[in-house]
This record gives sequence, C-alpha cells and structure tokens, in this order.
Amino acid sequence: MLIKMRKIACYFLAAILSVTLFANIVYAAYQYYSTTLPPLKGDRTLISGYKTTGYDNILHRNISIGGSYDAVDVWIERKNADDSWTRVSDNEAHYEGGGPYTLWANTDLLSGDFIRVRGQNHDLTYVYVTIKGEIDLR
Repeated sequence: MLIKMRKIACYFLAAILSVTLFANIVYAAYQYYSTTLPPLKGDRTLISGYKTTGYDNILHRNISIGGSYDAVDVWIERKNADDSWTRVSDNEAHYEGGGPYTLWANTDLLSGDFIRVRGQNHDLTYVYVTIKGEIDLR
C-alpha cells in the first residue's frame, strides 16, 4: 500500500512539473520599452537580449507612437563573435495600436543568441518621435 501511494505521489509531481514547464514555454515574456527615434529615419535599438528559445521570430505589441506618426519600421539584428551586428530580417512596418506582430528572421536563431530589435520612424521626420511598446524576444 505504501509503495502504491509513493508511485501515485511521483506521478502527481511529474504531472505538475510537466504542466509548469509547458506553461513557461507557451506564455510569452513581453518586455516593455520606451525610446526616442531620431529625425531623418535614424536607427535606434528598441530592445536587446538573449534568445530563450530556438524560435526564428519576435513578437511586438501595444505600440504607441508620439505626434501624428502612425508606424515604425522594425528589424532584427544578431550579434556576431567579433561584436559586429548582422541584420537577420527584413524591415517591416508596425502600426500604432496594431498587432501583436510577428517579425520573422531570414536565418535560424538559436537559444542563447544575443539579438536586438532596431527601429526607425516609418515616415521621414525632422523631429524626434517617442515610441513605446512591448517586445517578446522569445
């Protein structure tokens, strides 16, 4: 009887552990960012960090852009061994209030890769524009 109870307890703990691990993978880990985009389509890093999965994309949502501007051009860059950066996705316009957007890389991104999400104003501006949002580097 005691052995049977121990087996049941082990199965129960294994089930709880499995659900917990699955929940951590399924739910996105969005990080808030706020930055100012320079005039004349100057580039700025929106967020950077290490990939936690092997997914070849990032997620972007809750975009808010200052002034009368409505979109930001976004792309992904990966850090190389020599500390240089390589663009690994195309530019994609993400609109205020839209999304969540999925931005796909043109190459394999691996867990542990250090990446950054870059942005520039979609419109040609002569002023600095504030942008806020949330990005999940996945």
